[in-house]
Amino acid sequence: MLILYALARPLLTGTNTSEPLLASVADGSAAACDDIHGCRTVPAIIWSCVSVVFICTWVAIHPNVPRHGEHTSVVLLHNAGIMFMALIAPELIVLWAMRQWFSAQNIVKQFKKYPLSKTHAFFILMGGFALYEGDKFSHVLWEKGWGRADRELVEEIEKHRRQVDKSEQENTTSDITDKYECLLEYLLYHGYISVTQVEIQDRSHADVLSKTIAIVQTIWFILQSIARGAQGLGITELEIITLAFAFLNFITYFLWWNKPLRVRYPVRFTWYLGENLSPRVGENRAIPMPRLFAVKAEMAGIGQHIASGVRRPRKGTSRADRATLTSWIFSVKTEIVVAGKYIVSSFHAAWEEVADNYSEFAAVPLYPILPLLVSFGNILLGEDTSLFSSQLVSDPPKLYAAAYLIAVGFGALHCIAWSFEFPTEVEQLQWRIMSALVTVLPLSTGATHSIFHYERKVDDFFDRVAWRGLSKVIKVIFDFFVGITVLLLPILYITARIWLIVLALMALRDLPPSAYQAVQWLNFIPHIG
Repeated sequence: MLILYALARPLLTGTNTSEPLLASVADGSAAACDDIHGCRTVPAIIWSCVSVVFICTWVAIHPNVPRHGEHTSVVLLHNAGIMFMALIAPELIVLWAMRQWFSAQNIVKQFKKYPLSKTHAFFILMGGFALYEGDKFSHVLWEKGWGRADRELVEEIEKHRRQVDKSEQENTTSDITDKYECLLEYLLYHGYISVTQVEIQDRSHADVLSKTIAIVQTIWFILQSIARGAQGLGITELEIITLAFAFLNFITYFLWWNKPLRVRYPVRFTWYLGENLSPRVGENRAIPMPRLFAVKAEMAGIGQHIASGVRRPRKGTSRADRATLTSWIFSVKTEIVVAGKYIVSSFHAAWEEVADNYSEFAAVPLYPILPLLVSFGNILLGEDTSLFSSQLVSDPPKLYAAAYLIAVGFGALHCIAWSFEFPTEVEQLQWRIMSALVTVLPLSTGATHSIFHYERKVDDFFDRVAWRGLSKVIKVIFDFFVGITVLLLPILYITARIWLIVLALMALRDLPPSAYQAVQWLNFIPHIG
């Protein structure tokens, strides 16, 4: 609603005035827009930016093949969700594309003795090959090693091949799996996968020409922005946001240049199997959502449950045992340590009980944006779902280094408007704060990501601490801090991104006079006179 209201404000302002929209350009420092061909209007500015943003969030994004049996409306809903996520956090789309680019490179190198192009590799990653048992869907052909269904499939194929070619030496299933790394290589070796690169590209909804047109449109917008800055003309905040999108658009297009666009159905490989073969468990699984109503409500009994399950502090020693000062100090120290362990154990047990039984209640306010946060986490942590699968075994360090560097650069582009004219000083201050946040938060996310990477080493360090009670306290505080950070960073980033868009739209209601002037391209062409 905020975005719609902000978008309507400049249009209403322009239609309610009795004077022409560009008549306010009477400042001596800027030429008056007395010729409509030498000026531009607010709707023209909005249309120019929206067209580029649409290219960056819809045309440039190459989703995976939808799950088997998904309705067209569900596919469109998923694509709209990806588009919205690209609008809020486009750098995550770049991270997704980078993962698939690295994974495609690995597949091409791994199977270099077979005629596999990078287009084939992307097609494999996006779920472009599917196995069918007759007319029944079995599973998607991922490049993930041997599964139970894969072994049974190969065994059936080998039985058939041995019946056809009696002279071939019989091999057991174990020999076959030793010879080939996965089902994909087995099918490639025996020529079952013969689809060519041209045939795969024919399934794509985009060709080189359409991609080139989209890139040319993006380059044209960037050149216009640079030319406006060179001529000292005003640039709107909305154009700055669009410029940041255009910057990431080139990276996304480079990474996904060989990936087919919006393939609806995979290439089918049909094999008539026996009744024992069933689809692999886990294929095309959906992200489990928290259960809202399956919550226990024994809040009153938590105390007794904890008290019965932890160690009580032992009683103090007798007066005779504390006859000397040394024994008395040792006794006091022992009592403190034991009491500390009891308190820490009680607190830790209570924390686990509350976390297990009431975390769902705590997540209730996040339900409207929970699918978005789950998608953010899947892309950031590299969780392989059918929607964002990359099949990358491990993320190379240079992937995250490049991703966070790109994210910081994306945020820094918003700081170009740091000293721009805004309708009010409050809006200028808000822009500065939000642009600083979208620049700094990726660094904080990178630090948190590194903590997750070294979490086991941190746990080992805490376990080696001499005072085990103190180590538990520190670990609980550490886990709580990391959990809150992981939860707050995406929410804070999403809020900052949306607020920047709202501020950019609201700023259109009161633009500086030079912002209405069009670029005089003749000034950039060498000429006489």
